[in-house]
Amino acid sequence: MKRLVLSLLLLLAVPAALAQTNGNVLLTDEGVVYTATAEWSHEHPEVEATSNAFLLLTVREADKPMQRIVVPGTTSYGANSQPALAYDDETGTLHVFWQYSENAMSSELRFVSRDRDGNWSIPNAFETAAYHLRRNLRIALTHFATDTGNGSAVQKRVPETNVHATWWESSSSGERARYAMLTLRPGETFIQVRDLSAFVKESGSKHEVGADFNEDILRHPALFESSTSDAVDVVFGEMESNSLHRITVKPIGNARVRIPVGVSDKGFGPPAGFAANAAGRIEAISPHPDRLLYYYAGEDGVMHYVVYRNDAWSAVRTIRLDDGMTRDMAVTAMRGLVGGH
Repeated sequence: MKRLVLSLLLLLAVPAALAQTNGNVLLTDEGVVYTATAEWSHEHPEVEATSNAFLLLTVREADKPMQRIVVPGTTSYGANSQPALAYDDETGTLHVFWQYSENAMSSELRFVSRDRDGNWSIPNAFETAAYHLRRNLRIALTHFATDTGNGSAVQKRVPETNVHATWWESSSSGERARYAMLTLRPGETFIQVRDLSAFVKESGSKHEVGADFNEDILRHPALFESSTSDAVDVVFGEMESNSLHRITVKPIGNARVRIPVGVSDKGFGPPAGFAANAAGRIEAISPHPDRLLYYYAGEDGVMHYVVYRNDAWSAVRTIRLDDGMTRDMAVTAMRGLVGGH
């Protein structure tokens, strides 16, 4: 059965149904570790790059020298950032996704593939509208789709690889969370893109927020894989209503064409007093559909987090980082907090 592995290094530690992966590190079944990083070109004079930043792929295999490979399509003009990885076990194909910015006013989302012999495909883009700024890219996988049998009442699960991507997008028309589903088949890729709000059945009323509310938490869509491998959960914000939505999306359709379908939708208000001084991306943990934890590492060496459980937010809490409490240890503790009881 064809299967993709997406950044399982962190997924292995999650005991329950849903997990958000950290997509720039990937471990394959064969024990190969891939890492993708964005590197400043001026810090690497040995690389012939006219881009401000390029992507570097590091390959670690047992009993073999470590390889550092410049990702094709990332050395010419502009800047490349936010890499995410997916791997096809059956064919040995590695997929690299990233954000490309030509200038400060616009960006697009791209991907490229590397086969088991080390040959790269031509880079492709799956979101390219000009003067749209995209950030906070996340990807997750489903390994099965629901086949409707060309209109038949009988539905069945069939093996199929779909990549689900979410990101935040800003343009002259406003800000919103976006979504794409890429169906990967030998020799072809089907891409569908839409606003995440299209899956919301009822927008609901506007949530009142306090003076200490930082709307940046709404700009970090979170994406979680399910244990059934046929659906993903997405938590995203809406600026107009100061609200968060949690939806479940699964690929469904006939044998040729799949469409992403929202099968559940829950809206709720954001936490108060969180991320007032956030530096970088806000991360999320959700080991159960009814539990959600947001966290970020502040510049003060403190991990800030807040928990949504029993339809209510906790107070904002902190974990101080030092030699005895690393970032990874703090994340493990937070996973246990929302997964253990």
